[in-house]
Amino acid sequence: ILRCLVGSEMCIRDRNNIFRLVCMASALLLLGGCDDAKYGVIRHAVYFTDAEDSPQKSVVIEESGGRIPITVRSVGRVESDVTVHCVVDPAVLDDYNAKAGTNFALLPEAIYTVAESFLIPQGQAVSIAGVIDVGAYTEEMKNSGSQFALPLRLVSGEGGPQLLASSECLVLSLDQVIVTSAIVLSKAKAPFIHLPFSQAYELSQWTLEFRFNKSMMTNTVGQNIAFGGDDGGYEVRTAVGASHKFYAKVNTVEMSTPATLEANRWYHGAVVCDGVTVNVYLDGELEISKPAPGGIQKFRARFAFGNGLLMAGEKLMGSECRLWSVARTQSQIKFNMYRVNPESEGLLAYWRFDEGEGCEFTNLADPKAPKAYLAKSISAAAQPPYTGEPEWVHGVRSDEN
Repeated sequence: ILRCLVGSEMCIRDRNNIFRLVCMASALLLLGGCDDAKYGVIRHAVYFTDAEDSPQKSVVIEESGGRIPITVRSVGRVESDVTVHCVVDPAVLDDYNAKAGTNFALLPEAIYTVAESFLIPQGQAVSIAGVIDVGAYTEEMKNSGSQFALPLRLVSGEGGPQLLASSECLVLSLDQVIVTSAIVLSKAKAPFIHLPFSQAYELSQWTLEFRFNKSMMTNTVGQNIAFGGDDGGYEVRTAVGASHKFYAKVNTVEMSTPATLEANRWYHGAVVCDGVTVNVYLDGELEISKPAPGGIQKFRARFAFGNGLLMAGEKLMGSECRLWSVARTQSQIKFNMYRVNPESEGLLAYWRFDEGEGCEFTNLADPKAPKAYLAKSISAAAQPPYTGEPEWVHGVRSDEN
């Protein structure tokens, strides 16, 4: 394979390129091979630089919008100027969603402009960068909770360069920064949020996820975050446990993550049960798995967020608390940490905690559910709402750590 590539007048200048070129050569065999006698040598194949390792790339966009530089690459230096074209292809997004288990929505056409072509100058292997301009999201787009993406495909006209099939498509998933408000729980005011459902649930599969930020990492074990269950031994509990590990308990199954949590940092936590395994994720990364306790998981008609053991001066902030009747995949968790569509399939309860004022919170997924509310204590009996002045933090960015 390398002999064919060298025969194609490719210039390999460092050892790191050799491995990549061998991989590319293997792909080229699928496209036509290196059989000079029968097919002739394929001298160059062009592909998206960002699709070299994965067909998907996440890009952070500010609230006002942003510019995304994109390049294409040839397997080797080109002998003359090479031009390829770029189109937005919704079929690419449909195919990616189906294979990856994601639910990216197509970015509206009015929001972006895309570089229509890329030029690789003679003697070079990488194109001049093209630019994709993305504008600010509309309020409708923000409120939808959808994760938007732009699916791109390279096109080569008659007499144009060969395209590398494995990397001729690229899905750009756009993480536009969301600036919002977050509720603050404290011992001095209200350390709990009561989260009533419209009914009790019995689930064979489920997912609990939320974002949280603790101002202190104390040595007190059992610093609860989100928890609930039912009488009779059914319990789902998350907390900051011993040694500042993220802790989860599902009935009799207990687990702590290898990762150590830091104070004043936002985390996304998720506990997923598919009926066979319990998986715990932090910031979309799988931390630990254990066999599930088995059977149906029962939840009484309320849940809770908060911690009665908060130290004096300690603050716990929360957002994006959700309960699902499905086992969410890692991709679904990772690409939807900051917002989801309230009408998503399997979403039973969803509180954003972003109202910015007051002591009550709306269940966006279930309009029949009572309002969630701040409370001084937690117990089997409903507690009266907190009537003092709540504390809110404003200007919280979705990309904050």
